Amino acid sequence: MRVVVVGCGGTGIELLKLLAGKGNRLLVVDDDRITLSNLHRSCMFKRTDEGRYKSQRVAEVINEMHGEEVEFVTQRIQDVDICIINQYDVLVCAVDNVATRMDLNLMFMRSECKMLIDCGISGYKAHVKMVRRGLACLYCIKDLYEINNPGICTMKSLPVHITPENRNAVLRSMVEMDRDMTLDDMRYFNKKSTVMKIIDAFNAISPNELNTNEFEVVGMYDNIMPNVCFINSICASLVYRMLCSPETAYDFIFYSSEDKLVINKMLLEKDKDCIVCKYA
Repeated sequence: MRVVVVGCGGTGIELLKLLAGKGNRLLVVDDDRITLSNLHRSCMFKRTDEGRYKSQRVAEVINEMHGEEVEFVTQRIQDVDICIINQYDVLVCAVDNVATRMDLNLMFMRSECKMLIDCGISGYKAHVKMVRRGLACLYCIKDLYEINNPGICTMKSLPVHITPENRNAVLRSMVEMDRDMTLDDMRYFNKKSTVMKIIDAFNAISPNELNTNEFEVVGMYDNIMPNVCFINSICASLVYRMLCSPETAYDFIFYSSEDKLVINKMLLEKDKDCIVCKYA
């Protein structure tokens, strides 16, 4: 299998661990550099790696462990020549960035690749979306990725109505999602506006007596721990499942272990008027 993995974060590295040592041809793409805050989420980075390119270091570790020639690119995926992408069968999007997701979606449609797989995590939730010609592309479901809306994993699991029983779990889920997005892309960070956005979104689906306020959300926002590492491994395993068995009756997997274990598999509806994949 010939696979391009875009993103060397927690999920991308866990997926590369599954793909390495099995005779796959791998290309790792990431223009980000290693920081000390990355160390707790990856077994491939050491303190002495600070400042190095993530993709370069990951390729080195895999090459050392398995004797494979893993290729790497220290550019944004948008700057990689399409001729390079055409040498591979699968594009895997392991980034938590709306713009990059949509750019990869368009790149896939213009390429000769057979499949695009998008994945993401939020708290104790994960999603995997497979795209092939004829199936819904990421632009078909673009509304689920909007920065001002709850994330794709959160949206799939939030109830329509808030009750005393589910109130705290739902609010915490919404705060986790926004906090994770902030940690991954500081360009969008404004704590005041982020908190007010969470309040507005929660109160829109909550009865007045269960509404939240700035004091509660700020307290929860400041005290939530970052994603535990195991969810990255679970998400990567779901991606690997899609890679090994692409001819399935579904193209979307949702996983949650927040309150109870939930695994949903579904076929998302294609937008017949989608400007990206309508004629693909």
